[in-house]
Amino acid sequence: MRLTDLNILLASSSPRRKEILSMVGVNFRVVKANAEERLYKTPVETAVKNAERKVLSVKHELRDKEVALSADTIVVLGDEILGKPANKEEAVEYLKRLSGRWHTVITGFALLFPDGRLISSFEESRVKFKRLSLNEIEWYISTGEPLDK
Repeated sequence: MRLTDLNILLASSSPRRKEILSMVGVNFRVVKANAEERLYKTPVETAVKNAERKVLSVKHELRDKEVALSADTIVVLGDEILGKPANKEEAVEYLKRLSGRWHTVITGFALLFPDGRLISSFEESRVKFKRLSLNEIEWYISTGEPLDK
């Protein structure tokens, strides 16, 4: 089976996830997940469990021969999980804290098959942010992009 033969139910309203699936030529439709994100004991558990909760929230929408996919990405700075910024001020604060520093990005993902099988895992990356000036931070905030990360 080729990747382009799959039919995916994307349990996400993330523009980035839609863009990625479109770029690789996957057939998909979107159903927004209805699951509140929670914090668990570890960052990996947080990302994976939230992805599982999202994909399970759309299982009633799953069609025959369709696989549901969800993901949850978190940023970890030191021992702290940085959630999505609530507003522009918090986004500025996060970017100031990340500027010039290493942090970890963890994406948990989950696949739900029509037969009820649930497969989940994660990918973890270490990322070093370039040192940003206040002008660069303010410009980036003005794009609106950091408010969904």
